[in-house]
Amino acid sequence: MTSARRRRDAVVGGLVGTAVMTASLALESRLRPHGDGPVDYDASDHVVIAAAKVTRWNPRTPAGRRVLFNLVHWGYGSVVAVEYEQFRRALGGSDAAASAAFYASCQGMAFTLFPLLGDTPPPWRWRRSLLASSIGQHALYVVTVSAVSRRLSARSRSSRAV
Repeated sequence: MTSARRRRDAVVGGLVGTAVMTASLALESRLRPHGDGPVDYDASDHVVIAAAKVTRWNPRTPAGRRVLFNLVHWGYGSVVAVEYEQFRRALGGSDAAASAAFYASCQGMAFTLFPLLGDTPPPWRWRRSLLASSIGQHALYVVTVSAVSRRLSARSRSSRAV
């Protein structure tokens, strides 16, 4: 499989992982009261705060903030999955090792980027429910990315064998 194909498949996996995480966050928001803040910083205005600092574009309207949120949420969530494929190649094709490394990377990014750029407290000061959501949501994202990536890789191998 070519590296371009691997990257494309990883982006597809990231898109599916982001969709699953988005649906799960929406369900969690409906099932769990969160009057004391967001259920997860990945589904909050803190994404916009961080993105505005990086891009130097700070939309003033709610519609503009929603556009920036969606661009970051869907774009970042889709593209960061390329890292999973890089871990898988670097770790000799081991899906379990790649998934563990990718999970640590994703959770590590949430634990550092939100406090550094998104104006959140450090993770050891996050509410327990928010911390649990972040850990669970990133696990769901990684499991989905890994499963989709394995499926697409298997399909590519079988189509070449024909």
